[in-house]
Amino acid sequence: MSMKRNVNYSVFTLALFSSVSALAQQVAVEEQQSSVTEPAPFKLEVPKFSGFANIRYQYNDKDDANSFDIRRARLSASGKLHQKLEYKIQAEYETSVKILDAYFNYKVHPSFNIQVGQFKAPFAQESYISPTALVTIDNHTVITKLNGYKDESGVASLANGRDVGLQFHGGFIKSKGGYSIINYKVGIFNGSGINTTDNNKKQDVGGNLVIRPADALSFTGGYYEGSYYGTNPANKEDEEKADHVRNRANVGVKYDDKKLLIQSEYVYGHTSTLKGQGAYVLAAYTIGKKWQPLLSYDYYQKDNHESADTQTYQVGVNYSPIKNFRIQGAYSHEKSTGAGDVNKATVQATFQF
Repeated sequence: MSMKRNVNYSVFTLALFSSVSALAQQVAVEEQQSSVTEPAPFKLEVPKFSGFANIRYQYNDKDDANSFDIRRARLSASGKLHQKLEYKIQAEYETSVKILDAYFNYKVHPSFNIQVGQFKAPFAQESYISPTALVTIDNHTVITKLNGYKDESGVASLANGRDVGLQFHGGFIKSKGGYSIINYKVGIFNGSGINTTDNNKKQDVGGNLVIRPADALSFTGGYYEGSYYGTNPANKEDEEKADHVRNRANVGVKYDDKKLLIQSEYVYGHTSTLKGQGAYVLAAYTIGKKWQPLLSYDYYQKDNHESADTQTYQVGVNYSPIKNFRIQGAYSHEKSTGAGDVNKATVQATFQF
């Protein structure tokens, strides 16, 4: 069974950030007073603090409901303990405080790095895009359902695609533009979501490969193989828990020349007895650095024995009047098997520092 820690994360985070800052300042003072000219092997820098918040308004005609909410509110600190040892801590303050990221990254070589802690498990192309850079207001349905955001298994629900584990990553073959043409991530994880110990005898494994033949063009593929201890989502009335399969596979393509963006991805998921799949295609164009109209379509099939469960057509526009501030507006028409059609209107403002 999963064992979640009942810790006051807000106090913990504030105390940790304060302690790190104080220690870094003390180290800086001692270095100025020291006559030793050779750099110390251990050097704690002042952390870089950053954060952002999404303020959202939603309306849908099915329930005739409209509301405002704080979609996300995050604070993070990152820095170096050594020239090759980096760290990051990120906390979510949406409705309750939870730690999203808490990891160390050891830079052995550009082609081989070691990351340990809690972070995004390597898989879907869209999952690596920060909410501050995501073109659509929400992740596409298939990413939400099969990549740990509101996962079909239920175990990793609201995990934001993250897990606890160990990962190796790096890049090969440097291009003239300075980027790596071949990039990989592979790791082993608990498979239980954020801040949760493993609840079965099996560890999950996952990997992601990105090939970037040109600056604006990339192809991606990923595979995740795991299991979870819980109920079968195909039968919600069956409360008997057992070990179930949770496997995923995906392929994707992206073209982005800073003006035109075209992105698409297909994802397959095997969750207990369900064999679902889905895909999305997105097109956006930036006008004058401030405006970005977009179109997207996605479908999600919960089980391949049925027709598409959900299809969503969306048109939207993003407006960035000043640096670090963006307003997004979107209208979507959603068709769900057995649930009828829903029209939604959403406006979201994002600011970051």
